[in-house]
Amino acid sequence: MWVNVTITCTTAGATIYYTTDGSEPSTTSTLYTGMFLLFINDTVTVKAKAYSGNCTPSDTASQTYNRKFKVLTPTITPNGGYFNTTVTVSISCGTPNATIYYKAYKMGTPEPSNWSVYTGSFNINDNTTVKAMAKKGGCWEESDIAKADFYFQNKVATPIIKPSGRNFTSYLNITISCATPWAVIYYTLDGTEPTQSSIKYTGSFGIWNTTTVKAKAFLTNWLPSDTATEYYNKIGN
Repeated sequence: MWVNVTITCTTAGATIYYTTDGSEPSTTSTLYTGMFLLFINDTVTVKAKAYSGNCTPSDTASQTYNRKFKVLTPTITPNGGYFNTTVTVSISCGTPNATIYYKAYKMGTPEPSNWSVYTGSFNINDNTTVKAMAKKGGCWEESDIAKADFYFQNKVATPIIKPSGRNFTSYLNITISCATPWAVIYYTLDGTEPTQSSIKYTGSFGIWNTTTVKAKAFLTNWLPSDTATEYYNKIGN
């Protein structure tokens, strides 16, 4: 990184000398003749002193320049969401040799003040907030903080459609059940994915033609079930 450096002195006719290695300037140092470009690779301290005839030299002026890079924000995988089983969480950072720090705490509890060094993936199975940040020594600024919220919900059992898919000749009576108490079942007869806008299951029903039956169960504050599918092939007249 390059910066333009100018040095001035209010004493008319004064001669300015400067250094860029942090040492004390003297009349054997670099003579200032005008603005100069300074390359900042890490930390550079410019010192300047002015001289004028038989006058006492000025005090030394000093300015330190720091080149700062910013560590990339860590990536939390998966990046939160809704789950019904234990989740393995991993954290990575795109800045080489950066040290990752994290917090993982249950929702509804105070956030810890201390960060832990990330050493490898970990499991969570309760509503949890995960935060992560990364640091690197030298002229690096610490990263922004990444955050992911993990919510855990029960999942409704997959409905069971009976009889199982088969060939039939005239009429077939279909029943659907779900092992999760109070779950509400919705179904379709055209092969589309069931939603809560589909046909609500209230009891057995009959089919007379080739049909794909799909069923899904829902319950408030639970994750919907997986979709059950059975195919019935009408044969003959």
